[in-house]
Amino acid sequence: MCLVTTVQHISFKPAIPKDSDDSLPSRKNAGLRLSDFLANGRLLAVAILLTAYVGHQANESTNFASVNLTLFVKERPTNDNWWVVIYALVAYTMFGSRRWLIHRSIHHISKATSSAFKQVTSTQTLTNIRSTVSMKSIQLFGAVHDDEHCGKRTLTLSIEKPFVSESQVASMTIRDVSDVFRYIFQCDTVDFDHDVYVGKLREPALKAIETLGFALRSSRGERVMIRSCEKCSEFGSLDALAFIGACRIYAEWMTIRLVPDGYGRYAFGMGIAKRDMIGNISKAEKAVHAYLDQKVQEANGETVYSATIRDILEFEIASNLHPHKPKLGNNTAAQGILWLKRQLQYHVATFSNTLEIGLRFPDDKAASRAAYEETYGKYHGFFVKQIFQSTYDLAPPQSTILHHMNLPKFQNVQECDDATVAEDEDDVMWVHLPVDRVSIRSVPAVPLPPPQHPVLDFIGNVFKDNIAKLGQCLGMEGHGHPSQNVLSPSRGSATILRASSPNLLIDPNGVDKDVSEFLYTIRPFLHGLDNLLEELRLNDPSRV
Repeated sequence: MCLVTTVQHISFKPAIPKDSDDSLPSRKNAGLRLSDFLANGRLLAVAILLTAYVGHQANESTNFASVNLTLFVKERPTNDNWWVVIYALVAYTMFGSRRWLIHRSIHHISKATSSAFKQVTSTQTLTNIRSTVSMKSIQLFGAVHDDEHCGKRTLTLSIEKPFVSESQVASMTIRDVSDVFRYIFQCDTVDFDHDVYVGKLREPALKAIETLGFALRSSRGERVMIRSCEKCSEFGSLDALAFIGACRIYAEWMTIRLVPDGYGRYAFGMGIAKRDMIGNISKAEKAVHAYLDQKVQEANGETVYSATIRDILEFEIASNLHPHKPKLGNNTAAQGILWLKRQLQYHVATFSNTLEIGLRFPDDKAASRAAYEETYGKYHGFFVKQIFQSTYDLAPPQSTILHHMNLPKFQNVQECDDATVAEDEDDVMWVHLPVDRVSIRSVPAVPLPPPQHPVLDFIGNVFKDNIAKLGQCLGMEGHGHPSQNVLSPSRGSATILRASSPNLLIDPNGVDKDVSEFLYTIRPFLHGLDNLLEELRLNDPSRV
């Protein structure tokens, strides 16, 4: 379902102004009107009369068939008929009231969507609206079309309970996440073909896009349209709510699909990162709501368009919310969007570095540390830096994380025909690969962070130990996993690959297609967002 305001994408078409038909009772006056009761009870009344008549005829037939009961029936000729009528009235009380409530709910939804369904132009569109919408989506849809909430906006993207279910997120791979981001980057463009795009999606991605659309509809509110653009993935022309909605899906996804079982302490650190992302999403969503509220008041009946990223940033600048640029004001959309960008950049750098373990980076920790220094190093203070270091120190091998995401086509090191196995002094098993089987390319050495003062190192170790104990107190044990053993074969080399990691990538030209596609999808947008923040002088260099 499309976020664009076009006639063929029915689900996210802006609301039609509420007409003058007030035949439906409001939530505040839910009593049945006489006309409504007669209109909906006419068939049931006929059914009651027919039931009584059939009962009467059955009773008369019984009288003629049984001579012995003639006098008994003549004495009480209508008792059985009255029992039939009473039974019918009880049935009506139980069935009729429920039928009326169901009828009212269906009519309520039908009234809100009938004009949209008139715009369906192909059977493919109807096929894509098949029963793939979760109950959570239906609840969001019903809340949006309620009379009491008509025209109002609700915080659906940043609330504690996510708009996507855990089972829905768990079924998504990184390919599905890429499809969701690519969708929001393209769906508002002029030449976007919704039917063609969704026809190529896997079921989890399609469900995520549909659910996201309902959440955006609720967050955006009634009578707010989407502005089409030439290329929405660059320089902030992307719809701001669509961006933070996709970020919320990613935040939920990373705590499920990037955390294998048995790594409770690592999961604790990822949970902190998720809460930080949701906090930034909340800042942006509240700011967009304030923007839309003001635009609706100033519109005087004219069309109101949803805020793009550029719109909301320029609105905050005009409102003097950032008087000391590039230092940003607290709890602003600019602050939330900036840190969401940095969080995505960190994950992009981590995925990218993971694909070069054994070539550019000697092991998992070196790859993670380089990704951290590239994106967060100069923005984090001492204590925040210790939290991140403790997180990737307890992280599982990257090959395990990638395998947990169900990524196919990883090359198996153990299947190399001419690989030779050797033991070194510490009983660590290594695989020596022939030079012609491994693609080596010249890459610059990875700069390591400058060493800290010994006192700071000591404090950092104590801090990380307390973080680990806090994870234990919360039930996140992660007992004795082999990856935490100093002598574990999880430590690699640029020229030697370990045999204990069968899923390790050894050919940079044959990296997994899904990971590469994710990087290819996200990087151009992040680059454009970087340029926008620099243009507006909102790239806050302050440490946290």
